[in-house]
Amino acid sequence: MFTLARLLGATSGRIGRGSADPTLTFTGGAFDSRILSPGTLFFALKDVRDGHDFVADAIARGALGAVVERIPGGAPADALLIEVTSVAHALRRLA
Repeated sequence: MFTLARLLGATSGRIGRGSADPTLTFTGGAFDSRILSPGTLFFALKDVRDGHDFVADAIARGALGAVVERIPGGAPADALLIEVTSVAHALRRLA
């Protein structure tokens, strides 16, 4: 479990869309939208597939927000999106 404030501090991220209380607590993190649990934070990693393509799906499945390198098309207008320089680096810094 970690808070939005801890995430922002660890990753030097900024809220790119949406607004949230810094005490918002995530139950964990996931980088596969098909298996995330509600209350988690989605990390849009790029590998063979680009995780940014799955942000909307992750939010629909119960993610409280997503860590992204750019605002993806198709993401809900009210979705909490935390912009970082590198999603992989942000995930390592948070861990």
